[in-house]
Amino acid sequence: MDCAFRWPIRWYPFHGMLGMPAEVRREVFAWASRAGFAGTEVSVVHLDLFAMSDAELADLRDELADAGLATAALNPGGLNFVTESAPENLAKMMRAVEMARLLESGVINTTLPGPNSFQSSPDTPEGWGIGGRVSIGGSRMAVDYELEETADALREVADAAAEVDITIAIELHQNCYVDNSASALAMLERVDRDNLRVNPDMGNVTWSYATPEERFEDAMVKLAPLAAYVHVKNMRRVHVPDLERASFFPVTVEEGEVDWRFCIQALAAAGYDGWLTFEGDTGYGWDHQRAMERNIRYVSEILAELE
Repeated sequence: MDCAFRWPIRWYPFHGMLGMPAEVRREVFAWASRAGFAGTEVSVVHLDLFAMSDAELADLRDELADAGLATAALNPGGLNFVTESAPENLAKMMRAVEMARLLESGVINTTLPGPNSFQSSPDTPEGWGIGGRVSIGGSRMAVDYELEETADALREVADAAAEVDITIAIELHQNCYVDNSASALAMLERVDRDNLRVNPDMGNVTWSYATPEERFEDAMVKLAPLAAYVHVKNMRRVHVPDLERASFFPVTVEEGEVDWRFCIQALAAAGYDGWLTFEGDTGYGWDHQRAMERNIRYVSEILAELE
């Protein structure tokens, strides 16, 4: 297993603007290489990927190579294949296959968000859709025709990806059709393609509901044999019963609710040898460099013990 990272949105003079300048990217990549990372996730969180030309993607690939980094995965974001934007989103996923090929990544990581119910609730507080008794757009709310249309689209994308030896990893994520082990297994069975697998993000499993639907240990043991890519993050959970909600506080990998030593051991036992990619870049008010350096030291020690 190799360690990768999601690059930050807080890096002077870059503060959350979509499209980190190349000179700042090179600074970030040089730091990551010194810290021991082997790759990074290229994500729509940081770049307007669908506006980038083939030449710009090739330049980004070369920037990474110059720093000794690989593209661990391409992340085109979460795309719904049921709403009126379904044709556009399917076209985006097809473009993502080509982008991953240009970046020389063998994995596309994506999520499957349900319809965004908050569009009709503009006064809903930010973040209120996570950690409640109900997960808007989650697997509990999905109906069969939504799952069938999603599976049809994924089958088409997986077939195109297979032609260029790329695997699609469906990330377990809040407010999505796939948000626990049962919904992940059911979607893989519906699509029935060998190159459609999962990203068993145990941070998201812990994060989705006020009370987690399943123990992360049970979920990881079930999904480790099907993993194609793994997001690694952690948080502490504070349950407020009177509100039927939980709040979550991001922490470094070794400090939170999820025992990543257990999870990595389960992945190793299942034969997983892919990427472990640290998140923790989106809006967290911490020292990103220090946090990522602590994460890679902790996980590297576990990997060394396994060897």
